[in-house]
Amino acid sequence: MYKLRNYFIMAALSLAVISFSSCSKDDPVPEIDQEEYDGTILTFTEGHYHGDEFHAEGDTLQVRFIRGSDRPYPSHVHLHAGEQYQLDIAMFKNGQNTTAEFGDNEHQWFFLGAPADVLDYTYADNRVGFKGVFTVNKASEGFDLQLVLRHGLDKSQASAQSWNSASYREAGGSDDFNKSFELHPVDEDHDHE
Repeated sequence: MYKLRNYFIMAALSLAVISFSSCSKDDPVPEIDQEEYDGTILTFTEGHYHGDEFHAEGDTLQVRFIRGSDRPYPSHVHLHAGEQYQLDIAMFKNGQNTTAEFGDNEHQWFFLGAPADVLDYTYADNRVGFKGVFTVNKASEGFDLQLVLRHGLDKSQASAQSWNSASYREAGGSDDFNKSFELHPVDEDHDHE
């Protein structure tokens, strides 16, 4: 009888220890996803500047990318020579805009593939590129504009100083986004489907 009572006490103590340790206050809290996206929308708004203020006038075009797809929609876009376009890039996850999760100090967009002297770009958001202005200097044949969002780069490096730096990888980091679409800078009277 004495042995049975000892076994019962040991079992009760073991159960208490297991119960106590499983109800610890240190249970992990699920981490909220950050810098996640399943879609990206580029919005080009034609307009001009009055001082520091951009005034939209003319066309507004969008290019949409869906994560997992190699083809943007549309895959071919015309911008007019001699015009400026405000570019706004938005990242989405499950229909929610997650752009604010991409920190200024650790991200930068690069725009590659334009022939010399065809485009200029000015960052409007502390050299990140979610907001900026493209100036279309002249018409040219269509080309693939490659869009690269770099994460964890050293922005003080010379290779990160220019919006179209082909050596952007030398600034370190890794790509969060690397896609392209066909951009065709055209004259105002261009008639092309």
